[in-house]
Amino acid sequence: MFQPQRAGWSEPFVIVGHRARIRFWKGGIKGHKMSGFHDAEPTPEGTFSVEGTVEEVEAEGDVVEVLATIPGNDEEQAKEEAKNHVESAIGLLALCFGEQILGKPIFTEYYFSSATGEEGHIHVPVKHLVEVSIERSLVSLIDEPLAKLFHSTIGPSIGMALRWYAVGLNSDSPVDVYIAFFVGLEALASGYFASINPKPVREECAQLKEYFAEARPPINHRLREIVLNSIAGFPLSMKFDKYWKSRFGHETRESGEFSRLNRLRSELLHGRARSVASQQVNSVKTLLEKLLAKELGLDNVVTTRQAGPKLLDFILSYVTAPSSERPQ
Repeated sequence: MFQPQRAGWSEPFVIVGHRARIRFWKGGIKGHKMSGFHDAEPTPEGTFSVEGTVEEVEAEGDVVEVLATIPGNDEEQAKEEAKNHVESAIGLLALCFGEQILGKPIFTEYYFSSATGEEGHIHVPVKHLVEVSIERSLVSLIDEPLAKLFHSTIGPSIGMALRWYAVGLNSDSPVDVYIAFFVGLEALASGYFASINPKPVREECAQLKEYFAEARPPINHRLREIVLNSIAGFPLSMKFDKYWKSRFGHETRESGEFSRLNRLRSELLHGRARSVASQQVNSVKTLLEKLLAKELGLDNVVTTRQAGPKLLDFILSYVTAPSSERPQ
């Protein structure tokens, strides 16, 4: 539910169809907004307490509510597909009526219903970040990376990758997080490839040029250019492979996963996949962090953090899992 920037209507109405309901409400709205749980602490009884906030929110004026209904037994996948469907519907509204219809969310909630369609429960996200104390003496860690960012031959690409890394960390949707991290990888690989001098030439392209030069009768110039241009560019997977080897000297288990991650990215962009698993998000994030660390001389810092304790992950999975699925 959101309030448009500069749009209104004379009376309320609703559009229903294709697993979506779009309600144009008039006169404002009032309700309670729940934040995601942001902490998890053990209690003397051996259970865990979580903290969050509930605040009363009131918006004056016209508001839009977009609701998507997604069937399925996998709650996480259904939640992600519902979010995607809602955001697509919002984009459609903007396309039809202009950007004036857009606005910041007032409420964003998920409801999971039982087979009867009558009973359900509200999904409240849980996110816990361990408190970090940053001392002035530690800030010197940034000096050398900042210099590398400025002086590196692919500095602009590193900067772009860092930007998308931050976007991914600040996103809530697993699909958005995945795409953001992957764009960071693509920026690094493409930036490195563009910096190579002399520019690499694909072996297949060179062989085809020789064939065209000797072909009789001669092949039409226009046709020759079309064919050569179509195979002259290096696929992203080849760019990444050369980039990774230039930094680490050999292929590793992480770099071997890139083709699979790239395939998932393509499936997401072409609509063949609509959700990503947490393990896939972790894989692309780890890959991006390792490369950024290598570029900026932060290998030890990042490796130490990645190898940190996973106790909190277990706690949060326990807190958020249905009681029937919790380990005994």
